[in-house]
Amino acid sequence: GYNGDQLYFYREGASASALALQPNGDATFGGDVILSGSAAVSHRIQTSGGVNSWTRLELANGNGQWDVGTSRGYNGDQLYFYREGAAANAFAVQPNGDGAFLGSLAVGTGTPTANLNVRGSGLTESTVYSTGERAILSLHSHLGGSDHVWTLESGLFGTAGLFGIYDRTAGQSRMTIDTGG
Repeated sequence: GYNGDQLYFYREGASASALALQPNGDATFGGDVILSGSAAVSHRIQTSGGVNSWTRLELANGNGQWDVGTSRGYNGDQLYFYREGAAANAFAVQPNGDGAFLGSLAVGTGTPTANLNVRGSGLTESTVYSTGERAILSLHSHLGGSDHVWTLESGLFGTAGLFGIYDRTAGQSRMTIDTGG
């Protein structure tokens, strides 16, 4: 039926409208929205706006809202996951594949106890792998108002088989181990 500037669709016997179209273009659904197809299904949400326009899916419940979206030319065209009211994205992926997390990242557990928490039962291994260059694990601290960076390096100074502990702040190797021990 029609009521003023709003268009309502009712199912006979239902207490609320199945669909209400507002003058500003908003649509309100009174039940579940099911998007389906006979084979593979793909649905697109796309903006026709210019630079800095965005497309976003808002997922809300009584505890808050999560947004999943992307933008054109803003923040590097990233795909982002954002908690409404937070200071920054919880997770963002750039077109080149770079990703950023706000908070801790857990692998093998749902409750991280550190910024990067890798857990397993039995032997647990983490790998830093480089093809054609050194593999480096960097340890950066800021204590007493000063920064200091130490690195553990496989292929120290670009030498295959040379392992070292390197003081990046001082620019000096502090310990090296070669394949002979």
